[in-house]
Amino acid sequence: MKKNYFDGAWQWREEDINTVGLPRPFAFPNRKGMAKKVPIPWQSEDRFESKGHLGLNQVNEDLVFKNSICGYCGIKINDEEITQRWITAPVELTTHDGPKVFSDFHPLHLECMEQARIFCPHMRKLFDEDFEIGLFKNLKNNAILDRLKSKEGLE
Repeated sequence: MKKNYFDGAWQWREEDINTVGLPRPFAFPNRKGMAKKVPIPWQSEDRFESKGHLGLNQVNEDLVFKNSICGYCGIKINDEEITQRWITAPVELTTHDGPKVFSDFHPLHLECMEQARIFCPHMRKLFDEDFEIGLFKNLKNNAILDRLKSKEGLE
């Protein structure tokens, strides 16, 4: 049976900027290569109408690493949780404010990564080998090492 990721969801509004949990508020991107309806991650904003793509919620983006938060749903991840992260992200091109950002390679909850891999136009083209699964505390350490390789390091 196919999952409906939008059961109980609503169209994203400015007041959803700090909404946490699943289902995520959604947008209608009207953009080639994207689903007609997409969830808006916690560290993002619906800017499809004005910019043609997601906007970065810089305040939330900055909290992802600092507070061990899932960049997709906005809920804190416990050290012993099994999580998944993108390991082939272009870390050398990553900066504080994008277009590639640190939360791109930070671990996500398994359900959150499942949705990210379905709806993100970049991640949907990747293979299982482009990701690692494991305890959050271990994957976060790997993400910190990747962050050191980025354009800005750990700041």
